[in-house]
This record gives sequence, structure tokens and C-alpha cells, in this order.
Amino acid sequence: MPKVDLVGKLDLVGKLAHARERVEAAETARPVSEVPLYATLVRKEALIREEQQAALTALARDLMRRRRHKAERITENTLIRVAIDLLLAHEDRLRGASESELRKSVTPGPPNSTNPAPAKSRPPASRESRTSASVESRTSRDRQISDAAEAPPVTPPTFGVPR
Repeated sequence: MPKVDLVGKLDLVGKLAHARERVEAAETARPVSEVPLYATLVRKEALIREEQQAALTALARDLMRRRRHKAERITENTLIRVAIDLLLAHEDRLRGASESELRKSVTPGPPNSTNPAPAKSRPPASRESRTSASVESRTSRDRQISDAAEAPPVTPPTFGVPR
């Protein structure tokens, strides 16, 4: 409640100070979620191989389709940041004087591999894009399903016992 002095004037200085404090607190207490992630990042260009670009694009697309909670977009840059975090987490194991030696020191891939596949993963894609490989895979799978649908029903053996 504002103070009233003997002359009947209101003490607006106190009210104004409280209003300024509220405005300043609201400006500084801006939630982190209001700041877009890209605004907090630093730009760094990298040169990658063509098959890496194709694989990153396909993987980001697959992950976007499979996700259940749709809070954040998964892009090639997201995957690159995750890979960098993993590399930095294992920096104590990083040894070598070339790209292949550095890769071998931190990945459990096959020897002489330029694109090692992690354990329990699909084999690395060839020069053609993963998209065409996945379409081929789906096409052959569809053929198997349609062949199975057209095949006559299998009757279980009766072993000489009449039905």
C-alpha cells in the first residue's frame, strides 16, 4: 500500500522502484527454452566424404521418422555434434598420425576400414546412396511377402493319423 505524506501526496518512488525490479527480473529470467539452440552454437565448417553426407542425411531422416517424442529436430548437424561429443569423451584413447589410425584407436571396427560399422549394426553402405539400398531392401521384402501370400497353405504332417 502506498504511503501518503501529510500533504496528501502518494509515495510513487517506492512503487516505481518495485515496478523496475519486476521488469528487470522478467528480462533476466528469460527461460532457456525461448532461446533457439542454433543461437547458442558456433559455426564450424567441415569437409566430409560424399558417402558420409548421404549416410548422415539418411540416418537423420530415419531417426526423425522413428522418434516418439517430437520435441527437437534431428538433423545432420545434430548427429555431427553427437559424434564430436563421443570423440571428445574418448580423447584419452585417441592415438595416431592419420585419419585411419585415429579412427582405429577409438572404434571397434574391422581393420583397414574407412567406414567401420559398430557392433550389431547394418553393414556400411556402398558408393550408391543408402536410400536406393533401402528401397531395394523393401522391394525384396515385399516380394517375399507377396510370394508367401500366393503360395498354397502348408498342411501339417499327420504321421499316419487320420484327421
